[in-house]
Amino acid sequence: MLILLFAGCEEYFVPNVGTVQPVYTFEGYVTDQPGPYCVKIMKSSGYNAKKQLGFVPDAIVTIECQNGQSYSLTYDSAGCYYTDSAAFVGKVGNSYRLKVETADGKMFESEYDQMPACPEIEELTAQYYQRKIVTYDGNYYHDEIERGLQVLNTTYAYGHTPYYRYDCKLILQSQQRYSSPPMLFDRYIFRPVSSYGNLYITNAKDYVGQYIKGNQLQCTTTKTLLHYSDLSLIEGMEFDVTNCGEYVRVTQYSMTEAQYKYWFAIKYQLENKNYLFGQMEYQVVGNIKCISNPDETALGFFGASAAKSRIRAFTVHENSQKVFTYDIKSFPDTDTTVVYESYQRFSTTFE
Repeated sequence: MLILLFAGCEEYFVPNVGTVQPVYTFEGYVTDQPGPYCVKIMKSSGYNAKKQLGFVPDAIVTIECQNGQSYSLTYDSAGCYYTDSAAFVGKVGNSYRLKVETADGKMFESEYDQMPACPEIEELTAQYYQRKIVTYDGNYYHDEIERGLQVLNTTYAYGHTPYYRYDCKLILQSQQRYSSPPMLFDRYIFRPVSSYGNLYITNAKDYVGQYIKGNQLQCTTTKTLLHYSDLSLIEGMEFDVTNCGEYVRVTQYSMTEAQYKYWFAIKYQLENKNYLFGQMEYQVVGNIKCISNPDETALGFFGASAAKSRIRAFTVHENSQKVFTYDIKSFPDTDTTVVYESYQRFSTTFE
């Protein structure tokens, strides 16, 4: 009877989930390097919607300088609005803000962000490391030794802002030896690897007297499988850091304190491992507001940053595990899959 009683009390409950209004998101920067500069505007979808982000193609977008000048942006694709590179280049010391009017009449505006000067990157170095990792092939676990290069930068930040972010661009050198006549040569193929998916920020106050030394960017790739389009020579090769080399380009961007706090919050959440007593996720507030409706949420940040870049080349000797550093005159174009090829007669010299 008790079983029948409890069974008879069973009742289906369907929660009433409230809808979530779409939110506009913004991201863009002005630098002191030649443009064009991109401002990306997206719009989130409602709760349970299949499409999470949507493009906003019909907005009126302008960048205003505090000296009274104004620059219009043109929509291109994928939510991106671009400046005219010939008409507008940012200047250190000037303050800039973003103004947007959407097709549905909403108006958004960022706070002014003053562009701080950026010191030169004094030195790029790399150190070799190896560590034991565990991999899983779908059936079994395997112990492997991971070998790699860790890139470090040194910057004298005296008299400058202590806040910086970094972009790293890599080109890997792979080598294939053909020792059967008449193919007696080494073939070097350079392939680009992007590391923009990672966020590197630095607070020089964490170093001694704003002297950044040994800042670990960790932007190099340890191993990757390269597939060549010329299948008559080779179908694929696993790149290893030893006896091969890397071209590295590091760009250092100066940041204001407001920029740093915003990106530090983003970085903290991305790296949050959800430990038992870890910090709960929260909505990161940027410097953009909806001025036509103060109650409407707007996400993102618009800032101004000066930039300095430095390029170096590194390779590791397989036996000694010593890192060799080379000066290079230019960084190859990285718009293609294979950026450079060379052929040498049994040479192990890194070009």
